[in-house]
Amino acid sequence: MNKKRILCLGDSATAGYPYEEKPAHTYPAQLQRWLGRTSKDFEVVNAGVDGLTALQLEAMLSELLETHQPDIVVLMIGGNDMLQHLYANIGRPRPKLALGAFRRVQRLANRIKSFQTKEGNTPKLIVSGYYAISFMLPDIAAFNALLPGMLNVDCVTLANLGAFVNLGKAQVRREFLYDLAHPNRLGYLVIAKNLAEAVLAL
Repeated sequence: MNKKRILCLGDSATAGYPYEEKPAHTYPAQLQRWLGRTSKDFEVVNAGVDGLTALQLEAMLSELLETHQPDIVVLMIGGNDMLQHLYANIGRPRPKLALGAFRRVQRLANRIKSFQTKEGNTPKLIVSGYYAISFMLPDIAAFNALLPGMLNVDCVTLANLGAFVNLGKAQVRREFLYDLAHPNRLGYLVIAKNLAEAVLAL
């Protein structure tokens, strides 16, 4: 039986910064291992790119889908879109970042769900809430709060923010972060476990 291919799309958190030289620590690799505990029917492909925005991914999307012919797509992106907008408005009142990023991710979802594989199937789509970036906590929270209203998705998983943030103190939990903006090995494991549950529930 052919394995179901899971295509992971996203930015440096999907690529696995700072573990590109140790890919076993990335969330797609840990997702592969976690799924392998219960099923040998999945192949996970890491198509993450450092610094990628949803707008940039939109330009690459058709080629990625045609090349990999996925059965399932995992989409975790939007942080760099918010970050770029924030930097572009330095010295001005803080802009509302979440809605623009959400709309870009919605466009990606629409494109993914309009794709048909060579077998004539439409990929299942999992959209993951974004993990915590310490200097953008309100923006990340607002972005994640919009995701349950996204159309053309099969699953939205929002467990990431709660794992990375001490909600009582509105502070990041540093034990899961490599730096102010990226998970460490344990943080990537949290993301992988959340996504494994979502995949197996499809």
